Amino acid sequence: MTGVDALKLWEKFSTERDAEALELLLRYNREDVENLESLARKLGVIKMV
Repeated sequence: MTGVDALKLWEKFSTERDAEALELLLRYNREDVENLESLARKLGVIKMV
């Protein structure tokens, strides 16, 4: 999934109230945040607690 796909999912949810689109978007965002945190730790931007 790409950022463009995320925008399409948001559009689908906001116009059609498509619950599946929202669930996919939330999953994508959750995975994106988890991957960003992992990358930041590897780069030394944030420290392990």
